[in-house]
Amino acid sequence: MILYLPTGAGKTYIAVMLLKHLSRDVRKPYQEGGKRSIFVVNTVALVEQQSTYIKRHTDLRCKGYSGDMMVDFWMEEEWITEIEEHETLSAHDRRYSFLQPDYVIGFQNNPYKNTREVSCIAKWNKEVLQRLKNGSSNCIVATDVVDEGIDIPMCTLIIRYDVPTDFRAYVQSKGRARHNLSSYLILVENDDEDFLKKYHQYKDTEKKLKRILVGKNERPLPTQDDIVNGLYSDFDIEPYTVKCDDVVKSRLTEFTAIDLINMYCAALLTSKFVYLVPIWKLDKDDSKNMYRISLKLPNLSPLKDVIYGDFMRSIDGAKRSVAMKTCIQLHKLGALTYPIAFYGAYPQPLRSLYLHVFDCTSLYPVTGYDNRRVIFYNLLNDKSGFGILSTKRLPKIPSFPIFMKDGELNVDVKSNHATIVLSQNNIELLKRFNFLLFSEIIPVIKSFMIFDNDNLENSFVIVPLNDKQEINWEIVETYQDLERITPNIPFHFRTSDYELALVAPNYRYNAVYIVTRVCDDLTPESYFPNEDFDTYTHYYKEKHGLIIENLQQSMLEVKPIPIKINYIKPRKLSEGPLKNKKTDDTVEDLQEHLVPELCYKINFPSVYWLKATTLPSILHRICQILIAEDLRVTIARETKLGTLILKESSSLKIEESVERSNEEDYTNGLELTDDSIEKTLSDETYSDPNLFDLDCNPFMRDQEPRDLYRNIDCIQMIDIQYYNQFMSETCEEDESIKQNANKNIGHYIQRSIISSTPSLSVLTSSDKPSFSQGPNSIEIVHALTTKLGSDMFNLERLETLGDSYLKFIVSLFLYHKFPTFNEGQLTALKGKMIGNRNLYYCGNKKGIPGRIKNDAFVPMSNFIPPAYSVYHPLQKILMDELVAPNVLYEFLIPNMERFTGYISEDTLNMMKQTVSSWDKRDKQTGVEHYLGVQILSDKTVADSVEALIGVYLKNNHIKGAAKLLKWFGILPDVKIDMLLGSISQNPVIGVGDPNYYMPWADTLESKIGYKFKNRAFLLQAFTHPSYTANGITECYQRLEFLGDAILDFLITCYIYENDVNLSPGDLTDLRSALVNNITFACLSVRHGLHTALLAYAPKLHEIIDCFVRFQEERDYVVNDELLYVLIEEDECNITEYVDVPKVLGDLFESLIGAIYLDSGKNLTKVWEIIYSFMHKEIDEFSRNIPKQPIRVIYENTDICPKFLEATLIKGTGMIMVPLKITIAGKEKLFHGFGVNKKQAKCAAAKQALKRLQLEKY
Repeated sequence: MILYLPTGAGKTYIAVMLLKHLSRDVRKPYQEGGKRSIFVVNTVALVEQQSTYIKRHTDLRCKGYSGDMMVDFWMEEEWITEIEEHETLSAHDRRYSFLQPDYVIGFQNNPYKNTREVSCIAKWNKEVLQRLKNGSSNCIVATDVVDEGIDIPMCTLIIRYDVPTDFRAYVQSKGRARHNLSSYLILVENDDEDFLKKYHQYKDTEKKLKRILVGKNERPLPTQDDIVNGLYSDFDIEPYTVKCDDVVKSRLTEFTAIDLINMYCAALLTSKFVYLVPIWKLDKDDSKNMYRISLKLPNLSPLKDVIYGDFMRSIDGAKRSVAMKTCIQLHKLGALTYPIAFYGAYPQPLRSLYLHVFDCTSLYPVTGYDNRRVIFYNLLNDKSGFGILSTKRLPKIPSFPIFMKDGELNVDVKSNHATIVLSQNNIELLKRFNFLLFSEIIPVIKSFMIFDNDNLENSFVIVPLNDKQEINWEIVETYQDLERITPNIPFHFRTSDYELALVAPNYRYNAVYIVTRVCDDLTPESYFPNEDFDTYTHYYKEKHGLIIENLQQSMLEVKPIPIKINYIKPRKLSEGPLKNKKTDDTVEDLQEHLVPELCYKINFPSVYWLKATTLPSILHRICQILIAEDLRVTIARETKLGTLILKESSSLKIEESVERSNEEDYTNGLELTDDSIEKTLSDETYSDPNLFDLDCNPFMRDQEPRDLYRNIDCIQMIDIQYYNQFMSETCEEDESIKQNANKNIGHYIQRSIISSTPSLSVLTSSDKPSFSQGPNSIEIVHALTTKLGSDMFNLERLETLGDSYLKFIVSLFLYHKFPTFNEGQLTALKGKMIGNRNLYYCGNKKGIPGRIKNDAFVPMSNFIPPAYSVYHPLQKILMDELVAPNVLYEFLIPNMERFTGYISEDTLNMMKQTVSSWDKRDKQTGVEHYLGVQILSDKTVADSVEALIGVYLKNNHIKGAAKLLKWFGILPDVKIDMLLGSISQNPVIGVGDPNYYMPWADTLESKIGYKFKNRAFLLQAFTHPSYTANGITECYQRLEFLGDAILDFLITCYIYENDVNLSPGDLTDLRSALVNNITFACLSVRHGLHTALLAYAPKLHEIIDCFVRFQEERDYVVNDELLYVLIEEDECNITEYVDVPKVLGDLFESLIGAIYLDSGKNLTKVWEIIYSFMHKEIDEFSRNIPKQPIRVIYENTDICPKFLEATLIKGTGMIMVPLKITIAGKEKLFHGFGVNKKQAKCAAAKQALKRLQLEKY
């Protein structure tokens, strides 16, 4: 008898009961027909537990076996031996120890019966699938309820115990596993011929469906042969090779031909206003589904004929074909006077080359008492250094800082410093020097990189310069290889050999030092600096086991070459004792002395080695600036925003606000990202509402009972009782509404008279000549650098500014474009136009994603050295076949092949075998940049687009920024002057006198300091949708829609311009505190605007009166305490009463919208009124920025805050987020509701803060 029992089934008790019942048969010898009992358990621990229990309660011979006892108890010989010697066995099969099983059960989804139990089971089923998804379990036992509605992409095996009854059941169950390595098994009885017939029918049907569907909606997956053949077919078109004396001088490939044609045409005519381009014409052969393209060059070209390419299977292929043929014809005519392989900027022989010099100057003071720092200071300020040599001119590059361990250096790039012509031999010498520089001195050429013979992107050469800023050919010719000199035996020391020399200890890996002084006063027998060792000789013998032979040699004072070579932003030095510092910092800080006898001497100039460590950072920064400059020029050319060539450009400086922001510690888990409901739902892998979408009543989440069956091992009687009690109760909603009909209107504060309103630079007319230059490349760089880029600046402040302008201009456009749309319709359209998805599409069309810096600069990891890349045909295979790029680290290309750039047959075979067996790309690997790929979210691109809008708003103001929106395609082709300056449509839609409804109009105009030209705007601004008596105008909702955007824009502009030192986070907090419904509602009450509200809504007036009395008691103060305690109307819908009626904020916004339209869209006038209303709050909040409620909750660590899992409330579109805190030792739960996760968390946090205030906590 063999039994397998699951956890919690009472195995041990059942085992003893069975043994006692069968004891007579068990006690008989096995040879005489005696029975044996074998108990199989699912964990090793239970083997010992069950064996001990059986021995204690019976006198039977019992033995336990498990996998870690190294006994293969499933072999027949082992079984016979053990069965003869023992009467009962307890065993654990180690073959199945990897299983982490779980189960899913079905239930009757009857909403009128046991709804609590149904909800709990659904929730627990959902958690089972989540555990399977995250790897906590790897096996699920379930009924056919899981056949539909779930999708587990990583499921690799399905075993069906019962045969499927029809084809639908077969397909549904088989479809649960969609991994390309998945298996599907059905357990069938041996004699079930009926099912076997059905099974063959199922397979035939499946084949027919595949034949009909596969390839119709997507291309079929490549076979292994496709991958292998693709790896060897480098080009679809035979390359054109130019030889001289059987030596290959250049080679033209299909990948470079099109760019060469475009470059050739551009070079035919140098004009500021005219650009010559080739003419491409497409011809398609529909019968063969083939394409051919013809090409006609500009008339200035000596090639006058129309060139026809070959018919190809794709348009791209056809274009490459005709480009190849045209290039060949031009070369034969002698029209291509430079090597036809030229595409990038790598130096070519006998052609004008441009030298661009790096001039580095130390900006930190040198301390005379530290000789090591003095020597480094002098070396860094030496006029010798490095530069770029290329075939292309560079625009003027602004100076920028880099930050070494010792201090800040200013880098001034002298673009186009000199023009020279080199021979082929000179270029080969520079090529070898560059290989040495980036493979041994700065080892960044990876094992899978080769020299880019195609001369594509990133192709140039680094050259060493002498103190006259000329190429130092002596260095180039002398140091083609790196020589490490081993000390002679016996060792003879000479001081001259070690002055400013490079040395590396032979007992320490990868550490290179500069000798800053030969210490004639120290020898190996001198006293060691600390008390642990007597002398240096003693130290090396005890610490490293080394014996120093020459005890008279002088010691070397040294300073290490920096190990951390990321110099693009200041290093944060560790504070406190040395032992707390990281290892790399410790090595650089130690004041070491080395023994010459124990060091290799590196034959290379120390000044060039030290300055070589700056090259990755300098080149990284230059690349950023050139990318930004190219975008700036493109925008200037296509929109006329700015000049093509800047007269002057400011240098790059660190933003203090970003530096402070980077120092903030968010390790407490604060989450302030805007998580939309789409993101919340995208994490789920199931969709069947009957099985998984139900949830426990949100008001009872903290009361949910334990799952009895899954926790059976630790369940107690009280858990069972509570489970039954909980499941038997019914859910009842407790509705209570606090009513207060007392009306008490107090005395309200008059608007302050401001002597002068601070001006906003963005409101200055952009027609003035001073704005014609537009932004510079440094400002564009800011807008292209995200916070994840970990640079000394980022786009967040600019994104805040651009976001406010975008909302304003789009709101204004929609207001006029759709005069009949209500506020809800306008808001929906606005959301689509300014949403992340639309901004992504607009940015993507203009190539913004490829220009964004979203990854931290890690020189030894993601810096790509000049003129080196991944083998281009291999890149194409990896991209086309979606092979995970981390396969690159499997390639160890020989040094000679990496240097020459030509791959051998053996290396190609190695690549073929590795790629064919590698995983497909299913997640980000972190090495995509080697393929020229960057993975970005829609929001990242959208943020960069908004930041660019902010840049052009700063420089070209409102009209200029609107032109940029048209360029992006965010705004249609509208007339900006008409949009910003046209007379607004008369709000009157009926007959009557507006003054009839507004006896308070004169008083209100005096109070706000503005007299309306058309009082119909004023009437509309105070007409609530419930006020049906007003037939003259519409209600205020459209004005509120517009006024909200105006307020946000003008207030954001002011705090951006005046609070320049605020970090992006503080700027966002300040903006949120000033631009929100609570602040506007409080201002409405303070100035009595609510008394003019026209509404037929008694209940609304009661709630308004309640809030007014609350403000009267506070003397109408608006402060941070008020902001994070009060609940907005749309933030929470389960409180006893609404604290801040939304209508009060709407009144303030609609009034601003009305003034804007009535004043002829005079933003300056509107800003004067806004500032007069809000100057106290603006000044107060700027000095003491109110924090977001979520941040306030997290900073109150005593309450142990924890946000629980977000839940979508079915049928409402609302998200609920519970917040659990501890007050006086008791846990309290608060539920926040909102249209997205962020708003729901904010609402929950505000409720908790309100409770804390009542508790005086």
